[in-house]
Amino acid sequence: MSPVPTVPDRRPRAFGTVESIDSVLAAVARVPAVTLQKDDAYGSAGVRVGNRVVARIDLRHHRVLVKAPVDLIPVLERDFPSARATADGIVFDVRRPRDGSEALAAVRRRVTVERFAPQLQAASP
Repeated sequence: MSPVPTVPDRRPRAFGTVESIDSVLAAVARVPAVTLQKDDAYGSAGVRVGNRVVARIDLRHHRVLVKAPVDLIPVLERDFPSARATADGIVFDVRRPRDGSEALAAVRRRVTVERFAPQLQAASP
């Protein structure tokens, strides 16, 4: 009997379980090329790659906003089912472990795009 072929799962992979907004913040701080800009007055932290803020972590309300162009929001919603669309991107309410893990995966993806977009643009015809 031959094995049944499977379709590869192309959904983003979370990097372990992230169980709280504080653990999301700590994990994002370890992502290469990221600078966290904490704003204690608002209880939030901007996630920067170079001069651009690519995400915002709201520590008071346990939310993560991943900024994205409007045309990519439907794709991101499909890839990250626990997110909801906003005018600026997608938002995760990080109160369950799965949501924290998905938020971290979305931030990592956004950081990667921001880091390598100039190279991709330069290489395309």
